[in-house]
Amino acid sequence: MPRQERCKTDYPGVYYIMGTFYATGMPEKIYYIYYRLGGRQIEEKAGRQFQDGMTPVRAAMIRSERIQGKAPPNEAEPGAKIQPASAPSP
Repeated sequence: MPRQERCKTDYPGVYYIMGTFYATGMPEKIYYIYYRLGGRQIEEKAGRQFQDGMTPVRAAMIRSERIQGKAPPNEAEPGAKIQPASAPSP
Protein backbone atom coordinates (compact mmCIF):
# COMPACT_ATOMS: atom_id res chain seq x y z
CA MET A 1 0.00 0.00 0.00
CA PRO A 2 1.47 3.39 -0.92
CA ARG A 3 2.22 5.92 1.78
CA GLN A 4 -0.71 8.27 2.35
CA GLU A 5 -0.28 12.02 2.31
CA ARG A 6 -0.37 13.78 5.69
CA CYS A 7 -2.51 16.89 5.82
CA LYS A 8 -1.76 19.63 8.35
CA THR A 9 -4.33 21.13 10.67
CA ASP A 10 -4.35 24.50 12.40
CA TYR A 11 -3.11 22.79 15.59
CA PRO A 12 0.59 22.00 16.13
CA GLY A 13 1.38 18.31 16.35
CA VAL A 14 -1.96 17.25 14.82
CA TYR A 15 -2.41 15.96 11.28
CA TYR A 16 -4.76 13.66 9.41
CA ILE A 17 -4.84 11.24 6.54
CA MET A 18 -7.85 10.36 4.45
CA GLY A 19 -9.35 6.93 5.04
CA THR A 20 -12.66 5.21 4.39
CA PHE A 21 -15.49 4.81 6.89
CA TYR A 22 -16.10 1.06 7.03
CA ALA A 23 -19.90 1.28 7.44
CA THR A 24 -20.69 3.53 4.49
CA GLY A 25 -17.53 3.53 2.38
CA MET A 26 -17.45 7.34 2.53
CA PRO A 27 -14.12 9.14 2.98
CA GLU A 28 -13.24 10.15 6.53
CA LYS A 29 -10.29 11.82 8.26
CA ILE A 30 -8.07 9.78 10.58
CA TYR A 31 -6.33 12.05 13.07
CA TYR A 32 -2.82 11.47 14.42
CA ILE A 33 -0.80 13.33 17.05
CA TYR A 34 2.95 13.56 17.53
CA TYR A 35 4.99 14.91 20.41
CA ARG A 36 8.20 14.39 22.36
CA LEU A 37 8.19 12.61 25.70
CA GLY A 38 11.39 11.84 27.57
CA GLY A 39 13.46 12.74 24.52
CA ARG A 40 11.60 10.27 22.29
CA GLN A 41 9.40 11.24 19.35
CA ILE A 42 5.98 9.62 19.78
CA GLU A 43 3.40 9.43 17.02
CA GLU A 44 0.02 7.83 17.66
CA LYS A 45 -3.47 7.62 16.28
CA ALA A 46 -5.94 9.91 18.05
CA GLY A 47 -9.12 8.67 16.35
CA ARG A 48 -11.38 8.63 13.31
CA GLN A 49 -13.70 11.43 12.26
CA PHE A 50 -17.00 9.52 12.16
CA GLN A 51 -16.30 6.34 14.11
CA ASP A 52 -14.78 8.14 17.13
CA GLY A 53 -16.21 11.64 16.63
CA MET A 54 -12.67 13.01 16.48
CA THR A 55 -11.96 16.62 15.54
CA PRO A 56 -8.66 18.52 15.34
CA VAL A 57 -9.55 20.29 18.61
CA ARG A 58 -10.11 17.00 20.46
CA ALA A 59 -6.89 15.57 19.02
CA ALA A 60 -4.99 18.66 20.23
CA MET A 61 -6.49 18.20 23.70
CA ILE A 62 -5.39 14.54 23.76
CA ARG A 63 -1.89 15.63 22.71
CA SER A 64 -1.82 18.23 25.47
CA GLU A 65 -2.82 15.63 28.11
CA ARG A 66 -0.11 13.27 26.90
CA ILE A 67 2.56 15.97 27.07
CA GLN A 68 1.49 17.07 30.56
CA GLY A 69 1.48 13.46 31.80
CA LYS A 70 -2.24 13.40 32.61
CA ALA A 71 -2.79 10.45 30.28
CA PRO A 72 -0.39 7.67 29.26
CA PRO A 73 0.63 7.23 25.61
CA ASN A 74 -1.24 4.59 23.61
CA GLU A 75 1.93 2.49 23.56
CA ALA A 76 1.98 2.24 27.37
CA GLU A 77 1.37 -1.22 28.75
CA PRO A 78 -2.01 -1.87 30.34
CA GLY A 79 -1.97 -0.95 34.01
CA ALA A 80 0.99 1.39 33.60
CA LYS A 81 0.98 4.19 36.14
CA ILE A 82 0.87 7.78 34.95
CA GLN A 83 3.87 9.83 36.01
CA PRO A 84 2.61 13.34 36.76
CA ALA A 85 4.65 16.23 35.45
CA SER A 86 6.89 17.57 38.17
CA ALA A 87 5.81 20.93 39.58
CA PRO A 88 8.42 23.67 39.95
CA SER A 89 9.74 24.12 43.49
CA PRO A 90 8.78 27.39 45.22
